[in-house]
Amino acid sequence: MPVVSALLEQHPQSMRASMHGGLTAAAYLRDNLGTGLLLKRPSKAKRPVAARNNTTLFKSIGIPFGKLPAMERMRSVEMDIEAGFLNNCASHGCWRAARSLNTLIRDKAQGGFTRLLTSVNTGVNKLIRYQPDRNAYRVTDFWANPSTTLNRGAGDCEDYAILKMAVLAEAGVPRSAMSIVVLRDQSRAVYHAVLSIRTTQGNLILDNVRDDILTDDELPDYVPLYSLSGDRGHIFGRPVGGSRMVASLTGLNGIAPGEGQYPDVRAKAPQPMAVGPF
Repeated sequence: MPVVSALLEQHPQSMRASMHGGLTAAAYLRDNLGTGLLLKRPSKAKRPVAARNNTTLFKSIGIPFGKLPAMERMRSVEMDIEAGFLNNCASHGCWRAARSLNTLIRDKAQGGFTRLLTSVNTGVNKLIRYQPDRNAYRVTDFWANPSTTLNRGAGDCEDYAILKMAVLAEAGVPRSAMSIVVLRDQSRAVYHAVLSIRTTQGNLILDNVRDDILTDDELPDYVPLYSLSGDRGHIFGRPVGGSRMVASLTGLNGIAPGEGQYPDVRAKAPQPMAVGPF
């Protein structure tokens, strides 16, 4: 793997999570993570104004959308991270899990950035027991704060993704490089959520259904619906010819990742509509 040799993307709201002993995120990763993947800085090449903030994930195109219902849930998550979620334990199991995660963070320099991602993905997958929101909270969809997931020792797919994002933020990974992605897993006919990390070698996917980390291109059955990264939201669509694209703008609030199968994709999936051009 090449030596990390360029600056990480900076974002005002991710600066605090990117500091370590007074170092910038770039200097911190350069000095402590050694070899590994470099978090990707957005290209400064000139592009059409309408497409400037678009992103690509799972071969779909993301369109900035600032009023996603899930963004309100993420504000609570951000506050929990800022408050030091690893120190907000109320049970022996939570303290044990927090110590384990702190060890992963302290040991990150020994294996590089790729090893850090793998360790966090595997560690959280082992520490947290899968439990649907319907059983845990008696509602179809509840996005738990990372401290809540640690205290319960259980959660569903978006809770795994949120906890991994929080741990990596503690390790110095800028939050602006990480996205919670809500999608359809067409192979299992379920709604699902994963954590995506943007790097120079593609989008790396941290998933609670596997310990190995794949790129988004290696997961053709995953169809993204929307993503959240800090205070930014995107909805996703796919080109349908020319400059037109199909994306979903309705029904997103009714999606409950991890709550079983959708029996009829045509009836249950958010209905597409044409948007663009882009």
